[in-house]
Amino acid sequence: MTINSNVPVEGQFAGKVAMGTGAASGIGRAIALAFAREGASLAIGDINEAGLTKTAEMIGKRCCQALPLDVADEDDVENFVRSVLIRFGRLDCAANAAGFITNGTRSMADFSLADFEKVMRVNVTGIFLCMRAQIRALLEGDGGAIVNIGSSASFVGTPGLAPYVASKHAVLGITKSAAADYAARGIRINAVCPGFVRTPLSMGAIAEMTQEQRQAIMASAPIGRISEPEEPAEAVLFLCSDRASYAVGHGLVIDGGLTVV
Repeated sequence: MTINSNVPVEGQFAGKVAMGTGAASGIGRAIALAFAREGASLAIGDINEAGLTKTAEMIGKRCCQALPLDVADEDDVENFVRSVLIRFGRLDCAANAAGFITNGTRSMADFSLADFEKVMRVNVTGIFLCMRAQIRALLEGDGGAIVNIGSSASFVGTPGLAPYVASKHAVLGITKSAAADYAARGIRINAVCPGFVRTPLSMGAIAEMTQEQRQAIMASAPIGRISEPEEPAEAVLFLCSDRASYAVGHGLVIDGGLTVV
């Protein structure tokens, strides 16, 4: 999907400024394209510069600022959010989609400390740093909305993925706590929690599994398929919109029924 930057775009986010992380591919890219479709001005970041450039080209430079971003680097995050305010003068909503999962599965005792720390650094420290900077920016304006990407693993355990599951439980926990801190100050914070999504990250992890494990994942949701990135992206836009004006601290599960059986 390509957004023609020469044609005025009207939509529910026209006149709004949105920030998205993890925008080089997968859910993060789908979120960026959805915001652009709905008229938002965008600041997008990712550590994958080639993928980030591709996303920016799909959106168009008129309404998009794309900068390399390591979400687990404090200075990187602070400088990124500062650049958003300099370029656009405000921030209205943010979607934090940057994430990491180890390749393959193994029992918890077989993970190295380095495995665990890398997952937590991106998925938890990254969310903390981004939310902290985004909240400060939103408090300077008229408030707004933040949506973090959790997972069905924010609610249930998954054999062989202990560090990832721990990180996604943490994402939902910090989402709820921050939501309670700032709801009365005009900032709504929620999470979208997808099941298995067809992204380079998840498909790379699945590729390292056994054939039996892959088949089990593909058949695990009652809906009978895995999700496309655009499906959780639409849920993110809903939670950032005025239509979700009373949603605070919610983890919206978009998993095809995976966690109901």
